[in-house]
Amino acid sequence: MKKWTVLMLALVLGGLSQAHADELADLKTKLEAQEKMISELKNQLDQLESRQRLKEKKMEKEVADLKVATEKPQDPKAEKKESWMDRINLSGDLRYRHETIDQEHRDERNRHRIRARATMQAKVADEWDLTLRIASGSEDPVSTNQTLDDSFSSKDIWLDQAFFTWSPTDWQTKFVGGKVSNPFYKAGKNQLIWDGDLNPEGIAASTRLDLTETTSLHATGGGFWIHERSSAADTSLWGIQGYVHVQHVMGNPTTLTAGASYYDYVNLKGKGDLASPWAGAADFFGNSNSGGNFVNDYNLMELFAELATKLGTMPVSVYGSYVLNTGTESGFNDDTGYLIGATLNKAKDPGSWELGYDYRDVEKDAVVGQFNDSDFIGGGTDGKGHRFGAKYQIKKNVQAAVSYFVNTLSGSSSDTDYKRLQLDLILKAK
Repeated sequence: MKKWTVLMLALVLGGLSQAHADELADLKTKLEAQEKMISELKNQLDQLESRQRLKEKKMEKEVADLKVATEKPQDPKAEKKESWMDRINLSGDLRYRHETIDQEHRDERNRHRIRARATMQAKVADEWDLTLRIASGSEDPVSTNQTLDDSFSSKDIWLDQAFFTWSPTDWQTKFVGGKVSNPFYKAGKNQLIWDGDLNPEGIAASTRLDLTETTSLHATGGGFWIHERSSAADTSLWGIQGYVHVQHVMGNPTTLTAGASYYDYVNLKGKGDLASPWAGAADFFGNSNSGGNFVNDYNLMELFAELATKLGTMPVSVYGSYVLNTGTESGFNDDTGYLIGATLNKAKDPGSWELGYDYRDVEKDAVVGQFNDSDFIGGGTDGKGHRFGAKYQIKKNVQAAVSYFVNTLSGSSSDTDYKRLQLDLILKAK
């Protein structure tokens, strides 16, 4: 009886276990089907969200395009006028100067002078620029100063610069033509050969070749028209210059610039009308002359260098220039000139200052006296001496400056002391 009972119990339990297993298998199948359905629904949802984002981006672009279209001027002439004005840059400056000149054997001279300049620069087309500048002064090519005198009379305004600049985008070269800003590099901005206000007239080209990341080679050449004659050959000037510029010399931030120039005056010897009419044909500014004509030719060879570095945070530069006139025939060997100078600090930000000094010796026929510094020895050649300078930046565009020349004019019998003091107030608008 017990055996039958145990057997019956085993059969019942076995049946129950099999039923439970069947239920579990069925549940697992249903769960797998649900997971597959959820995955498919998720994929469909991702696709819907992706399509929605694309639609939103497309709509945003259409709205932006519509906004630009509605804001864009409908009048082409109005749009062109606005673009033209954006391409014009106006600037100007005014210098007020008190000057004292003390020359031996002459009465001391005191005068007040102004220099006023206004410049317009415009980009007239891709690669093409235009520069126009008017300035106070006279026909003197090396000065734009105007003395305050003549019973409050009105002062003259002259065309000081008028030139184009062509800068091809595929070249590191630019071309200029007209009454141009002097295209030749001057070490330390010295005025041994060229006065800072001189603007030659002709055509010039400048190019640059990068040799390494820190070294570049520069070259400039040009032809300039000095005096046109109807009955004789014209007087002209041809110049070529090359120099190397090296950064990070002996460590950052030292730079070195060094090079050479050659200037050839054509049809100057034997001519006597170069200086007229602004100074008179009899004024040769120290150069050798006979019978109202230049005795020598002027073929100038120049060597120059400038080293710029810092003492702590203070910029410092030293520079020099040497010139030899290979065209002299006067027999006096007065054919060389040199200048050495230095600057300390930089007058740029309000409260900053700058000091400068140079010494030069310019023999009688070293350079053409009409075109070099008009302040040193009163202008021209045949003299030597010192120049001391200082600047102080009062405001962003307001500067005070002082220059003091202690020079000696050479003479056939004796030398003459020449002293010149200049006190400047300079205002710039740009």
